[in-house]
Amino acid sequence: MARSWTLEQLATKYWSYADISPAAWMAPMQLPLLWAFWANTFDATMSWYDQSLSPAGNTLMAVNAAASDVGCSVVWPGGLVPYVGLTGASMYWTYAAAMAPTGSFSVGGWFYVATASSYAEQGIVSKWEQTAGNNRGYRVILPVTVGDAPGISFWASSLGTSATVKYVLPVCDSETRDTWNFFCGRFESGVGLSAKINEGAFVSTTMASAAVFDNNRAFEIGRERERNTYCFTGRIAQVWMTHSKVSDTFVHWLYNAQAPLFGREREP
Repeated sequence: MARSWTLEQLATKYWSYADISPAAWMAPMQLPLLWAFWANTFDATMSWYDQSLSPAGNTLMAVNAAASDVGCSVVWPGGLVPYVGLTGASMYWTYAAAMAPTGSFSVGGWFYVATASSYAEQGIVSKWEQTAGNNRGYRVILPVTVGDAPGISFWASSLGTSATVKYVLPVCDSETRDTWNFFCGRFESGVGLSAKINEGAFVSTTMASAAVFDNNRAFEIGRERERNTYCFTGRIAQVWMTHSKVSDTFVHWLYNAQAPLFGREREP
């Protein structure tokens, strides 16, 4: 079981600051077929810039966010890793009718949920709307409490209908609250879904479709269903997407590269 460490413990028990690469926060740039990577660049309106060098320039527009809502991870000296702090009060980042995969894809990043947060359904990454019709696409959400820890789940639909929805709920440990957590969801064309949280194993389910449904709806970070009642409360950082199912080996490497930045123990 993984655990999180204080700055002093990191320095004395497992590794020194020198062992944590200053370039680790840009590790997602090494992902194969990288599609988008939202890391640390914002403008005066709090738009969140894609640093993947994608020709599309997948800039996310801020809704009800201010400069004070952007912080830095306190684990790394000097605050190397920026994050967005979301209050759950109608605040999120959005990109209209974008980020529609045409085949295999992966999505991942880091999130933080405080003990005081509600564990009701909340959107982390989403392209999903089910109120106005059959517009379900894909989403990573915080839907449940598993023991003392909030879980995540990764959902996708092949036709936008409730009947074509599949989801996976990876096993989470008891230390996901009040600390940073890694997540990864993957869709493999013609095969199915898989997802993991922190150091846990991938959990999978079958889904035979070639692609998830292109619902022509907004892509959102910090909200889902395009409704403010499903806004996220906590912190989100280092969100990325690829045009491929990232291998277990690469996900393992990425987690280990970034775990110390967020105060987590590396996997063996």
